[in-house]
Amino acid sequence: MASYKEATGKSIEQAFKEFNQANPKIYELFKEQVLRAQKAGKKKVSSKAIINYIRWEMHIKTTSEDGYKINDAFTAMYARKYVHDYPHNKSLFEFRKRKSIDLTVSGIFSGLNCSELSEKLKQMKVPSPTVEQAVEGLKTFNKARQASLDL
Repeated sequence: MASYKEATGKSIEQAFKEFNQANPKIYELFKEQVLRAQKAGKKKVSSKAIINYIRWEMHIKTTSEDGYKINDAFTAMYARKYVHDYPHNKSLFEFRKRKSIDLTVSGIFSGLNCSELSEKLKQMKVPSPTVEQAVEGLKTFNKARQASLDL
């Protein structure tokens, strides 16, 4: 199965950014439904349920190059954008690791997160200061990458 980027030529982040700019009403509706769930006393919210609610109940017309009204690949992106905008509500959503954000040094370290990178370097008997520098570099890189997404 091809990755999103292989299938579309764009990263999910870039495609979402373009979609969100073309369809800002979707995010407004998403925020309304999160607030509605909170007012109902919900401690956890499903971004997939919200997007499906928007699709079904609101019959939103959107523009999208790939022919989908709201691509399923964007479901988690809406939750991540919400938490980015309202960090005090982080506990409302549960997130899986994102392969596209767990970036590391290219080559044999590709795809490792900070803990995995640290463990791999220690197994290779890399001196501790170098391991710490590599992990800090990865953290800085990931923060800059996340900020550049400008969700």
